[in-house]
Amino acid sequence: MGTPGPSTRRLPSCCS
Repeated sequence: MGTPGPSTRRLPSCCS
């Protein structure tokens, strides 16, 4: 929630 993830780096948050 706030930190970008490796599979979701194109999204603003990792767990939005």
